[in-house]
Amino acid sequence: MRVQITKQYTNFLSQLATPQELARNLRRADDFIRLGVVAGYETIRPIRETKEITAERCGLILGTSFGPMETNFDVLDQVVNDQPTSPILFSHSVFNSTAGYMATSLDIKGCGLTVTDFAFPFFRALEHGYLTIVSGRLDCCLVIQVETYSTLLQESKNRFSTESKNSEWPAGVVCWLLENTDTTQDNRYSIKSLSIESSTSMDCDYLPFKEELTVNAHTAVTSDPLGSSVLLTAAMNEQPQRSSLQCNITAPYGAVNIHLHT
Repeated sequence: MRVQITKQYTNFLSQLATPQELARNLRRADDFIRLGVVAGYETIRPIRETKEITAERCGLILGTSFGPMETNFDVLDQVVNDQPTSPILFSHSVFNSTAGYMATSLDIKGCGLTVTDFAFPFFRALEHGYLTIVSGRLDCCLVIQVETYSTLLQESKNRFSTESKNSEWPAGVVCWLLENTDTTQDNRYSIKSLSIESSTSMDCDYLPFKEELTVNAHTAVTSDPLGSSVLLTAAMNEQPQRSSLQCNITAPYGAVNIHLHT
């Protein structure tokens, strides 16, 4: 069995456009939900145009470091100020609400799971998605990381992170579609191995989010929660395409090793 990455999508909130087909369902959605649903739609739509995907055999795993933080603060403001709390706003403050929106909007019935972790949320979601396919429970799975931030978080990050002081993390999304295939197709990458190691770290290490990513012989340093997943996705789409990508990510809070091959 091969678990192949058949489609990837990255985007940032500043450049996000909501497709007309999703406009009605997302009319009250916050930025966190919009990013997730639009990314899932743009990732799985081209595949559905060429073949049938059984809803019960398709799942989604969403990873995030901070979730809908600004929406959480909006709800807390209403509570603290003794105002009526909006049921819609409260439901959107729940971390798993985006997975629910995605499942209903994209007709995904296999599973919907949200993984929250400061350390490598995309790759933890990727591990879950990979294992659900290898176990035979799913034929395909959307793996996604969504990040939006609050003003308070940005200010705290600038206070503790001298290297990226006064720079804002861009809210955005990374999404991959994993599929179970018997043979490789169109030189798409398959996951050969994936391991995640955690190490004891100070809480303040998560604010700089300094991660060193090495893909084959090229090394880059990122300083935002989406950085490593964005860079790895870009490396997969470089031309000419390489037959193998060995990616190592190191940070004060752990390490990721992933090997992709065509």
